[in-house]
Amino acid sequence: WYHGKYDYFSLPLYIKENTLLAIGSVDDRPDYEYKKGLTIKAFELSDDKDAICTIVESNGDKWATITARKNGNKVTLSSSNSLDGIKFEINNKFFNLSGNSTEINL
Repeated sequence: WYHGKYDYFSLPLYIKENTLLAIGSVDDRPDYEYKKGLTIKAFELSDDKDAICTIVESNGDKWATITARKNGNKVTLSSSNSLDGIKFEINNKFFNLSGNSTEINL
């Protein structure tokens, strides 16, 4: 066991492989337009396996399901809604997304 005092910014966060994690742009309140300024971070994507992230509206309604699939040095992102204005981060590199599907060469 580990013991210590942590605040929100110093608590270790362990994320399993093949995960898409949605990070919002507002950190001073819980109710805001989640998709505005949204960054999707990819962690250890596995080849030929889908990583899926569901984005909801502030009222809890589903807005979009985002899927990433890695094949070698290429990642294909697809969404049930437009990816316009959303950023994607993988391997400390950022990409601006658009449309319902985007291919990224790593």
